[in-house]
Amino acid sequence: MDNSRIIFLYQRFNDQSASPQEVVELHTLLAAENSELTIKMLIDEAWDRMEEAHHADTSPERVNAIFERIVTSPQFKPRFWTTWKSIAAAALFFLTLGICFYTYQYGIKDDWASSLRTDHPDILPGKNRAILTLGNGKTINLSDAKKGLVINAAQLNYSDGAAVLTDGLDTTIEKALLSVHTPVGGTYQVLLADGTKVWLNAASGLKFPTSFTGNKRSVELSGEAYFEVAKDAKHPFEVVSNEQTLEVLGTHFNLNAYGDEGRTSTTLLEGSVRLQSLKGQSLVLKPNQQAILATGTLSAHQVDGLESIAWKDGKFTFDREDIRSIMRKVARWYNVQVVYEGNLDGIKLTGSVSRFENIAKLLQVLENTQEVRFKIDGRRIIVKPS
Repeated sequence: MDNSRIIFLYQRFNDQSASPQEVVELHTLLAAENSELTIKMLIDEAWDRMEEAHHADTSPERVNAIFERIVTSPQFKPRFWTTWKSIAAAALFFLTLGICFYTYQYGIKDDWASSLRTDHPDILPGKNRAILTLGNGKTINLSDAKKGLVINAAQLNYSDGAAVLTDGLDTTIEKALLSVHTPVGGTYQVLLADGTKVWLNAASGLKFPTSFTGNKRSVELSGEAYFEVAKDAKHPFEVVSNEQTLEVLGTHFNLNAYGDEGRTSTTLLEGSVRLQSLKGQSLVLKPNQQAILATGTLSAHQVDGLESIAWKDGKFTFDREDIRSIMRKVARWYNVQVVYEGNLDGIKLTGSVSRFENIAKLLQVLENTQEVRFKIDGRRIIVKPS
């Protein structure tokens, strides 16, 4: 048969100008021609089409079923193929052509996959960013070029020793109550006057005095923070958060008290802490235990403590974590809106990726679980089950 008609139809198919009838004719001619040359000419394009249509059923079982149907068809009488490799390549091509025909005829486009292939320069990961509020209500945007703030009763410095620029504001703030707030997409470190180190996660706030007086060292937290508390047996350290008070002598722990989580979780890495709810329930934690305060009730269970502070070390780490919980973390760090489509109940994912990766790569890691799919639409992330 003259291949000119096949080439003509294929060119029209490739530039999407072929009618449905011409697509059917192309499929029929290829099946009848059995030309190894023609198949080889199209196989590279077939692989590209297969990748573009990866959401269709291209499992080995599906490929084998299509292959069996092709090779047992009365119209299929190979004259040139002498190896299984050639036949398998042809089978993959016919499968791809079928997928493309379905996509072409019914207008199905996988813009979900393509939305993860761009850099999305407008959606950047978070960085060092925070606002300091002084006792007199004045605010200072802390430098994003610095890692942290050092509190001294008489002055404020960054962790590298540089003075905090205040644009003429008085920094003599002895005995004042200060606060540091990180916005969505922000993180910052604070070294308190007693030597306690605090890492603030995105959308979090810490209130503290310029110097601790009295029998207790007390601070208030909203959001999430990791604490390395300076030891002082005579002056217990106290963190007040959502409906609970945490008391320690010297220890390392992570406290997640975001209002939209519906619960407060405290994870102990070193030392010992005592928790008390507003209802009077008390609980003592040991290392690698996590306390959950939900609906006013405290409970504890064993965990890997290091997973709770992966964010401090620049990582997203999920271990059978609910998809909505994961996406709340993504929304806080990348400053995006998350929209859900379909039933996502029971979907829990496991994975790890740097918090400083492009958002598309993070979402691709989650998609690799084959449980969910994502679409980036401006600053919205649309999530649906696979």
